[in-house]
Amino acid sequence: MNRVTIIGGGLAGSEAAWQLAERNCRVRLIDMKPHKFSPVHSRTDLAELVCSNSFRSNDRHSAIGLLKEEMRRCNSLIVKIADDTAVPAGKALAVDRDLFSEQITGSLEQHSLIEITREEIITIPPESSSYTIIATGPLTSEPLAESLADLTGRDRLAFYDAIAPIVYAESLDMEIIYSKSRYEDGPGDYLNCPMDKDTYLRFIEELAAAACVPLKSFEDVKYFEGCLPIEVIRSRGDDTLRFGPMKPVGLEDPKTGRTPYAVVQLRKENIQGTTSTATPLSAPRNFCGRPCSSSPDPTFSLPGNYQEWRDISNQLPWDYWLELTRPVSHQANLQSSPHRKQLSGL
Repeated sequence: MNRVTIIGGGLAGSEAAWQLAERNCRVRLIDMKPHKFSPVHSRTDLAELVCSNSFRSNDRHSAIGLLKEEMRRCNSLIVKIADDTAVPAGKALAVDRDLFSEQITGSLEQHSLIEITREEIITIPPESSSYTIIATGPLTSEPLAESLADLTGRDRLAFYDAIAPIVYAESLDMEIIYSKSRYEDGPGDYLNCPMDKDTYLRFIEELAAAACVPLKSFEDVKYFEGCLPIEVIRSRGDDTLRFGPMKPVGLEDPKTGRTPYAVVQLRKENIQGTTSTATPLSAPRNFCGRPCSSSPDPTFSLPGNYQEWRDISNQLPWDYWLELTRPVSHQANLQSSPHRKQLSGL
């Protein structure tokens, strides 16, 4: 029986372990938690979602939705559990992140061909007759990232990512907030926090003036354009937020019949609806998890009387990515040892 070692128990590593075991391969899945956590991980479960709880569109007529349907037909564990733990999110597939990771972990632990080992791997394993999949993703621990860099070259890519804030439902003022999907395209699963012009201008002024965590001397600013912190978007112009992630089009306020100047949308974080994600607002660098009463963070002044924020999302991680054009083949095998190690989830 073939044996495969997988380093990293995130989405890619968990799916790889499942698919291999279902094909009668014996799998050793290694994850460093709970002995060591990345700056944004907090749970001991595998496949922990640390950014959005959304897997984006579930519409089969879109490329992203079609991919999910193909994965369903390939017996994907990730998509199956996502379907089982889904929360209302219009046409998107969003999940209760805690139930999702719990059920992924349980499925892997119960599989007779999967052995889960909890330890940190700090160097690339030595040559052996078995295969190794490195699925540690962009939150690879520093020692292993250095080992990868030694193997693949030092000129790896890296950038800062951002995480959407999470709010508690009891802190929301439903006299201001209203339920609606954009263009009425869905059952109204999103909560909308409207802003008039004065409120929006005050918000972006406070955001521009807010203190940011200073970068260390060795850090280069390389943001991921698809997930920018809101203060970076704000720095590009007064209207970038309201024509971007806070655009109000298709979200007329049913209480007034008017289109707001800008809107912040909230999506349920769990099945109970006790927490919601501010979907368009990636957490700013000055957000440090302090209570509202003592934090100068301007996101606390959004309409709807947010008072409490869940602190699992108060991070801006440094993500590691490898440039695949040189050290890796088209099959994601390391060219220096094509039969031994494959990169996944990077």
